[in-house]
Amino acid sequence: MTVRWHLVSFCAALTIVVGSSAYPIRASTFDEILAPLRHAEGKCKSIHGIHAWSMQARTLYDMDDLWKTFHLEPRAKTLESYECHNHAATVYLYQYADATQAQSALRTIQAFIWGEKQKSSLHPEDIFTVDNVVVVVSGEKPEPVTSVLEGDRSSADTQLDAKVEKEFERAKKAYLKKDYAAAEPRFRSVTVSAPDQLFSWVYLGHSLFYQDKFSEAVPAYERAMALKEKAADLPSTEERILIDQLGMAYGLGGQLDKGKALFEGAIRKDPDYPMYYYNLACTVAEQGDLDAAVTNLKLGFARKSNMLPGETYPDPRTDDSFKQFLGNDKFEAALKEMGF
Repeated sequence: MTVRWHLVSFCAALTIVVGSSAYPIRASTFDEILAPLRHAEGKCKSIHGIHAWSMQARTLYDMDDLWKTFHLEPRAKTLESYECHNHAATVYLYQYADATQAQSALRTIQAFIWGEKQKSSLHPEDIFTVDNVVVVVSGEKPEPVTSVLEGDRSSADTQLDAKVEKEFERAKKAYLKKDYAAAEPRFRSVTVSAPDQLFSWVYLGHSLFYQDKFSEAVPAYERAMALKEKAADLPSTEERILIDQLGMAYGLGGQLDKGKALFEGAIRKDPDYPMYYYNLACTVAEQGDLDAAVTNLKLGFARKSNMLPGETYPDPRTDDSFKQFLGNDKFEAALKEMGF
C-alpha cells in the first residue's frame, strides 16, 4: 500500500530555511580556534591572569544580564591569556549555535567594547568571528596574539570553504527551482567536502525524498540527526521538519517500526507539536492498529493551535494511511468528534 503523508508543514517551513542567506558551512570548537596559540612554540606562551586592556572587555564576559537583554546568550564561553612577542592579551571566546547568531552577537559585542564602529587606541581589541564563535582579543597591542591565532587558518582551508559554500549555493538554487535531480549531486558533493555540514545532509535528504527515493533519503536524514546531536541544536521549527521528514522517509520506505520509535521519542521530547501525533497515527494505522491511530489523531488535534505558521491540521479522510478504517464505527465517531 502506498503511504501518503501530510506535507504542508514541510513545504511551508522549508522555504524559510532554505531561503536564508547565511548558511553555516562549519561550526568551530574552542580547541580548534585556540590550537595555533597553544602549539606556537617559540612564538607564544600561555600566561596566568586577565590581561584584557579595556574595562568593557573585562566585564562583558561576566555580564549575563546584558546577554539576556539582547537575547544573544552564548551557548558556551571561555577565556585564555597568552604572551606573543612580549605582548600579552586575553582571548575571549563566545560560542553560538550557528554563524548567523554569531554575526548578530558580533555587532553587539563590538559596539559595547569599542563604543564606536571600529577599534581605537582606547579600545584596541580585535573582535571577529570564526564560523559560529565570536573572538575578542584584548590587550594593549593585541595584534601579535591575533596574528598567531589566525595564522593556522591557511589559505588552502579558506579556498576550500569558499568552494564548498559556492557549491552549496548552486545546490540551493537548483533546489528552489524544484530541480531536485540537479540539486542532489551538488548537495552530495558538499557532504563529501564538508562531512560535518549539517544542512547539506538535511537538503540532500530533501532532494532525494522529492524524487521518491525514500530509502536513499533515510541515511542522509539520519546523518543530519547525528550531527544535530553532536553539534549545535537546530531551531525548533527546523528540528521538527527534520524529524517529520525522517519519519516519513521511514514510513514510505517500509520501515514502520523505526518511524514509530522516532515519533514516540519526538513526542516525549516535544509533546506540544501536533504533527508528531498525526504522523505517528499514520504509522500505526499502516500497521493496522486502529486504537492507537485514533488515540494519536485526537492527541494531535487537541494541540492543533501549535501547528507551524501556515499549517492546518490535516483531514484524515484524505490520507491513504487511514483508508482501511473509513466506514469503521469507531474511526468515524472519532472523525466526527474532531469535526471532520
